[in-house]
Amino acid sequence: MKTLLKWIAATAAALLVLTVVATFALRALVDEERLRTTVLELVNARIDGELRIDGPLAVSLWPALSLNVADVRLTTPRGAPQDFASARELRLGVALRPLLSEQLQVHELHIDGLRLATACDRTGQCNWASLGGSSADAPPAAAAQAAGGAAAAPLALDIERVRIEDAELGFSDERDGTHLEVKALALSGDGINSRGEPFRVQAEARVLGGSPARATGVALQATFDADASARTLAITDALLRLEPTGAPALEATLPAAMVDLAASTLQAAQLVLSGTGVAAEASLNADWSRPQAAAANGTLSLKQLDLPSLLGAFGISLPPALNAEALSRITLTADYDYDAERLRLEQLAVTAGDFNASGRVQLGLGGKRRIDARLTSPELDIDYFLPPPEIPPGNAEEPPPDAGGAGALGALLMLDGAIETNLGRLKRGTLELGEVAARLALAPGNARLERLQATLYGGTLKASGALGARDGSARATVDAALAGVDLAQLLAVTADTRRVGGRVDSSLQLTANGADAAALLGSLAGPVQLTVADPVIEDFSAEEVICKAAAAINRERLTASFEPVTRLQSMRTALDFRDGVGRFRELGLVLPNMRMDGDGNVDLPRRRLDVRLDVRVTNDLAERDPACRMSRRMLAIDWPLRCAGSFDEEPKTWCGIDKDGLAKVAGQLATDKVQDKLRDTLGGFLDRD
Repeated sequence: MKTLLKWIAATAAALLVLTVVATFALRALVDEERLRTTVLELVNARIDGELRIDGPLAVSLWPALSLNVADVRLTTPRGAPQDFASARELRLGVALRPLLSEQLQVHELHIDGLRLATACDRTGQCNWASLGGSSADAPPAAAAQAAGGAAAAPLALDIERVRIEDAELGFSDERDGTHLEVKALALSGDGINSRGEPFRVQAEARVLGGSPARATGVALQATFDADASARTLAITDALLRLEPTGAPALEATLPAAMVDLAASTLQAAQLVLSGTGVAAEASLNADWSRPQAAAANGTLSLKQLDLPSLLGAFGISLPPALNAEALSRITLTADYDYDAERLRLEQLAVTAGDFNASGRVQLGLGGKRRIDARLTSPELDIDYFLPPPEIPPGNAEEPPPDAGGAGALGALLMLDGAIETNLGRLKRGTLELGEVAARLALAPGNARLERLQATLYGGTLKASGALGARDGSARATVDAALAGVDLAQLLAVTADTRRVGGRVDSSLQLTANGADAAALLGSLAGPVQLTVADPVIEDFSAEEVICKAAAAINRERLTASFEPVTRLQSMRTALDFRDGVGRFRELGLVLPNMRMDGDGNVDLPRRRLDVRLDVRVTNDLAERDPACRMSRRMLAIDWPLRCAGSFDEEPKTWCGIDKDGLAKVAGQLATDKVQDKLRDTLGGFLDRD
């Protein structure tokens, strides 16, 4: 037994000595400088470029055939001012026996300090295209055929170990100004093969892109299973982590995916995305078989989007006017379909806090950037997202313009497309619209309301209009019609505390130009028509005002009390606005005992009213109070009534008998002998009022 062991040990020692001797003998037979020359001639004859090996070249035969070179440079096309690729060190080790069987079994591939600079010029010519060779330097036909035959011979990919360290990759395209850099790239893999056996790859890098350039850390790890004969690649347990500078990390996990290289497709049943304030899942079916027409479709489920937290991670705060609570609970589900021209979301369902909507959205990409959307929601309460500013107690001033709304409007004017909405109810403050159907057409700098139909306080609203913005100025037009709308509820929208009632029918066609709300109001122009059925004005009695004047003429005093209300049978008005001031083209009011016709104006910028009315009494008012009885001559004249004042004042302070006009009335009623005495009496009455 001991003899056998000694024999085995001696045999092993002899084989080891012979192997070492053979290794040194083979190395002695290899002329490394001649190998350098041969490699350079072989490569440079087949490309439009120049390969240089400026550092040492070494060949090792133990433990595997390996080639080690330093300071390798490749310039393409030939004569280019900078290198296309370079590396501080490149080491390649292959197994000899599999290579004799036309199997490439790489023991080790190690690249250190790789630098790769890819670029395309303004004509679309890219520097890597020169690697295909040039007609001037093309090899002879026989050599080309031999090279083609060698390339066609199937070589099974088998890399035991690959390491790439400290690599930098760059890409630039002068056609669109794209510039992308990958720095500190490190990649490692073990057991990489095309036999269908799983292998794992890990990589990390820093990616710089955008303007201004921002760095993003990228880390990738995944298990692959490649099948060379079927040209498929199975991916499992993939993890991609992105760490933008100054922003939260984002992780994407891919439990399983299949890539079909022959069909140029990818299928993944689940892709999970998670990060600060966001959690989403998606399925993916991608197809890049047609050049310049890559497409993808699948399902998308945004399970959570906490917008305040997400923006906060970037150092951005929501505008204080927005309701952060509503925007911290956003969800979305949809079927998506993507290609180079558009992204379409079908079966869309979105929630934001208590709000929900459904519909479809299509976003135009590439040269057709636009949005087309159709959305339906049971209710949109704008105050829920954009609460009105609080007014301190005792502050009677109106709230400042809604900055949040202005920002949203500015963003809207940057879009191109069309938006259709159907809302069960739309609320803003005390304004409530029901059964809202609207279509908005958008173009950069313009928003056109093609149609708006809704119910409004027991009546209906129909409207159209447009808003354009250019050079810091805006132009607005509106064409609207109201029918059967409750006037008291409509005025309450403006926080108007005056008690005015009735049902209003109205039509208007207005235009305005200006850089701000005040300028728009000051340029308002166009016709307005208004008819009110059964109008009521509380805290004011028109009969009392006329009776006081009649009692003064009768030289008596009123003893009856009048209800502080004016109940009209109808009211008709027509105004023509110019520079924010509306002048009455028609003004007629009908009461049970009198009729009023007048003229005047409404000054919107100054918020003032100035109207003169001629009142014709149709029935004797003696039944209300004997002191205001009407003679035949008194029934035949027009009593002058003037209503003037600020919008901020109560209506009862607006109206009263016009002093100058009443003096003229007195002159019409009195004989020459009693005119002076009557004027004295009326003067005392007017002074009391």
